[in-house]
Amino acid sequence: MQCDDGERKTFRIKRRIILFILCLVCCFSIAGCGDEENRQEETAVENTGKQAAEEPTEGSDSERIAGSTEVSAGGQIAGSTGSRTSGQTKEPAEESEKEAIAAPGLSAEETDAYEQMSLYIQEGFRIYGIEDAYQAYFGAVEREEEKFFCDILLEGEDELWRECISYTVDEENAWYTFQGQDERIFSGDSFWMLDEDDSFVADLRENYRYKVGIAVGTDLPAAVHYDSESGPIEKRIWKEVPYRTVNTGYSYSVHPVIYLYQDERLDINITIEYPEISLSDEALEEKVNEALREAFFYGYYSEDRLYPEESVYTYIGRSYLVTREDERYFSVCIYEGNYTRGTVHPNEWESGVTIDMKTGEVLHLEDVIGKGRSVKSLLESGAFESLISWEGEQTQDWIDRLDLEEDEPPSEYDSYFYLTEDGLGIITFQSRYYNCLEAKFEDLGIEGV
Repeated sequence: MQCDDGERKTFRIKRRIILFILCLVCCFSIAGCGDEENRQEETAVENTGKQAAEEPTEGSDSERIAGSTEVSAGGQIAGSTGSRTSGQTKEPAEESEKEAIAAPGLSAEETDAYEQMSLYIQEGFRIYGIEDAYQAYFGAVEREEEKFFCDILLEGEDELWRECISYTVDEENAWYTFQGQDERIFSGDSFWMLDEDDSFVADLRENYRYKVGIAVGTDLPAAVHYDSESGPIEKRIWKEVPYRTVNTGYSYSVHPVIYLYQDERLDINITIEYPEISLSDEALEEKVNEALREAFFYGYYSEDRLYPEESVYTYIGRSYLVTREDERYFSVCIYEGNYTRGTVHPNEWESGVTIDMKTGEVLHLEDVIGKGRSVKSLLESGAFESLISWEGEQTQDWIDRLDLEEDEPPSEYDSYFYLTEDGLGIITFQSRYYNCLEAKFEDLGIEGV
């Protein structure tokens, strides 16, 4: 059958329209399938997230404080610091000692206090050169008026230390101030270390409120928001005095020097004023000054030396009185007053040192009184007078109470005598009291001094 040109044209148009419609239907169908697949995938992800969020996590009640839970040494459930990064694997059990462990029911404020104390101890490790790692057990915080106190056990390798931190807190600004604490570990004195069977050790291990490993390199979880007392400061100061008090009129001059060692954190305050000699002979000058430093930083004839950094919670003040200065001898009395926190009373005493200015040698008492003469016979000669009166006591009453022995060597008093312009002084002790006794050379039968 034949069709004319008009009919063929109409047929082609209709066929194109139908094909176009069919293409549109196919496209919409394909797009619809893709959207459905995407919607199914998104729904699956959402459902998975919701399910994970709804599943109970270990330690969820204390998550804001510690991150995860762990059984403490006392059998109680406690929080341990964990990572807050999503999906991070929890550290293995053997690493748990490095985590912070909080007792159950610890408030955010209490946790903050323990975190600040931990940071404060770590700062001390840096200041005082503590290189080892320690496990810190914190006891309950006690309050006395506006001040808070906390007992702490620091456990290291073969070391156990009892510490006590004290602080005040500005609650409005959550700011802490640490002062007056007791941290024996920084002295390095093993006398203060605890034994394994000490009841304090057992109590803190079993009943701690917070526990964390501390070392200089430990990454503790909190930021610092506290003030603290300063660490050690050591100074040697040339004291300014009028020239007329320095000039002796002899071949040397005497100038006072002040040594300071202060550590607010460990409550150490040491002030020592001592003389320094200037001579034209440099070798002799150094020898004389070394002898004086030995005497002031403990007795010249004693093995006992002053180690300032070990004098925790102690005040020491030393000064001197020149008792004789001439071309032959330079002699001083050294006075000390000291007090250590916790002792029942302060202490005070005097010692002496005498230097031969021709040789730089330190004199022994026997060099002055002669060989074969005892201190007992010297003091019982009746020539001495006391410079200090205890409750009206007479000189002879004091001497009678000294329990002097005839065979006691004069060397026992080598750090406890001094010279005056025309006599001898001997520093004597009875219990914690001391007395300076002086006599003239001529009354003692001593010549040539």
